[in-house]
Amino acid sequence: PEHADGARRLSSITASVTILVGMLIAAPLLNLACTKQERVTRLATKPLVTPAVFETGKRLYEKQCAVCHGVTGSGNGPAAYLLYPKPRDFTQGEFRLVSTDTMQATDEDLFLTVTRGMPGSAMPPWELLSPEQRWALVYYVRYLEEVGEEQRSGVLTEAEVVQGLPWSKVERLVTAHAAEQPLPLPS
Repeated sequence: PEHADGARRLSSITASVTILVGMLIAAPLLNLACTKQERVTRLATKPLVTPAVFETGKRLYEKQCAVCHGVTGSGNGPAAYLLYPKPRDFTQGEFRLVSTDTMQATDEDLFLTVTRGMPGSAMPPWELLSPEQRWALVYYVRYLEEVGEEQRSGVLTEAEVVQGLPWSKVERLVTAHAAEQPLPLPS
């Protein structure tokens, strides 16, 4: 009798775990059928860049992205050697999924890539994050991109970045691409 109760409890726990895992796998797939209008609405909620939003992006990046993309965004995280294709090097400012005729990614392009993931790569969709969290990641990726550019051109040193930049400089780096406009969505 004791073994039967234990077996029933184990069977019940196994079933519960199986259902939970199934829900976690299925949840992102339920959002894949969003309409163009929903995407436009989500993009319209782009928050202003503030120190709090930037810190949220930094924290999320360090927790979710740095293992592949590296702490500095150079595409050299501890798991990068296991992945093909290799993770994007954000410091180079070259992105694959763009909507502009100049081939420069807009913030909206980056937001949609974070949301949908990168097809044909190990990067998953991050739809489970709130739109505000995804925008925070976009701002942090922009920061890494611009820091890389300024380090290559000699404007910034690694020591300055490690020490921490003043908010005015961080804000300038994050918003450097704000004027770029995506191509209109097809109707």
